[in-house]
Amino acid sequence: MVNNTSVLLKYSNKNRYKFQWNAEFLRFLGYFVCECLKEDNDSKDLEKYEYSIELDLDEIDQIEIYNSILGLFSGKENEWIDLRNVFEKWNLFQAAVTLQYFSINSEITDRAGNYFKEAVADLNKRFAEHGSGADFRYEYCYARLYCMQKANWACYLCKKPLYYQEDELGSMCMEFSNEFPDNGNIYMLLGMIYENSSRNKMSAVNAFIESKNSIGMKPYVTSVLYKIGKACEGEENLRWLMNDAYENAYNIMPKYRNIYKVAQQYMNMNAITDAIEYFEECLCKLGNRADYMDPLEQEYLFKVNAHLSYLSIHNNDYFSAVEYAGAAKRIKQRIKEEIENQNGFDRLYYEIYSNIGWNVEEIINLELNRMVESNVNQYLGTAYQKMGLDDIAKKILNTVE
Repeated sequence: MVNNTSVLLKYSNKNRYKFQWNAEFLRFLGYFVCECLKEDNDSKDLEKYEYSIELDLDEIDQIEIYNSILGLFSGKENEWIDLRNVFEKWNLFQAAVTLQYFSINSEITDRAGNYFKEAVADLNKRFAEHGSGADFRYEYCYARLYCMQKANWACYLCKKPLYYQEDELGSMCMEFSNEFPDNGNIYMLLGMIYENSSRNKMSAVNAFIESKNSIGMKPYVTSVLYKIGKACEGEENLRWLMNDAYENAYNIMPKYRNIYKVAQQYMNMNAITDAIEYFEECLCKLGNRADYMDPLEQEYLFKVNAHLSYLSIHNNDYFSAVEYAGAAKRIKQRIKEEIENQNGFDRLYYEIYSNIGWNVEEIINLELNRMVESNVNQYLGTAYQKMGLDDIAKKILNTVE
């Protein structure tokens, strides 16, 4: 029985693409992935836990990685190859990271959803060809439901009718969980099926809690805790659960997203000093990525500097406010200036998308459009005004108007 299969992927940031590809493939198969970035000082804490396998991506090639993953697979090698072929044929790596990086209504989001939809049809065809003798029921069922959920997620983002009926998809996932009752990843998937539904919001929360309980205190539970927090946002009666989930996610594994959520909580409570402390920690964590960042990390780097500029003004630290606002603007300017440089700050975009024929510059511009400078200019102008530099402040504030 497959029960919370987990893989620890160790890597240096120079092997970022290699990590991302293999992580998405493992998630497609229904395995938990724990990320160990060697440049991150907290990574050593991950080694005290037990995993189904550990892979050092700096030390082994792709064939060795495939052989190790095959050792986890519940079926035959040819069936594993079938699933891998579906993943590669329909560009599910690109589709998955697109939905992570660009959770917005856009052409590329819609295209990603279509890839997942085509993959579902392909999986159905291949499984039928194997017939009743197929052994890979767990991975096949997970991959199929995973693709259906992702296809629906793209529809939700693009404000289109869902490809698959939500209740029917939820029932299929519940049947699947009955077959593998101790598998936290299936409950995680069930929660994601329901998380965007207003009428099934509590079903999503309860599924994520079931997943959390199944996993226990393993480091990859932080992904589930983050989902619990997100599902509870905007629900006043669940604020306590949201706060608890984000705090626990941070305490178990302080990823930049977990740190950011805790910082936001303090900012919303007007606890300026604490919010600054956590946002600065978030900056340090993102700094481990240095010059090789994905679109979401670039966006968070921009947002964190913007928040720190705002908080510094409220802390009467106007010099720091100017510094943080300037840093935010420089991040956006650097992305813009290096848009055609395939080996520069934007190179991960090119590595992910250029080999499938997508317009990389359009994707980078999509990211740039999300970095809204009006608030940053407002903070910058206000800080200069408070410092008595009215001429500079007026010039900047005029751009906001």
